[in-house]
Amino acid sequence: MGVNASTIIIFVINHILILFVALIAIYMGIQGFKIFINRNKKTEKKLDTLLNKSEVYCPKCGSTQLSANKTMVSRFASGGGFGLSGGIGARNVEITCLKCGNKFKADK
Repeated sequence: MGVNASTIIIFVINHILILFVALIAIYMGIQGFKIFINRNKKTEKKLDTLLNKSEVYCPKCGSTQLSANKTMVSRFASGGGFGLSGGIGARNVEITCLKCGNKFKADK
């Protein structure tokens, strides 16, 4: 009932493979998070640019006194899959007129 060398080798190889797969999963998770953060920074830039342009106005009353709100849309609520909503989550920017209260979507 002794443990032979092949059993020990198989045990070690299995654990090395499990560790390798775990490290790859962690790496891919970190890369996905970096992509999400960069997408958020790009959305912030677009939002700042959009609100600083003088041509943005309320389509209902013409006011330029606007407020922008970002909302997170889950990938499952917006299409049911990874490819349909742009990955981890997609941002929608809704602009609210401070004068009349009209809400409208920001153009991309």
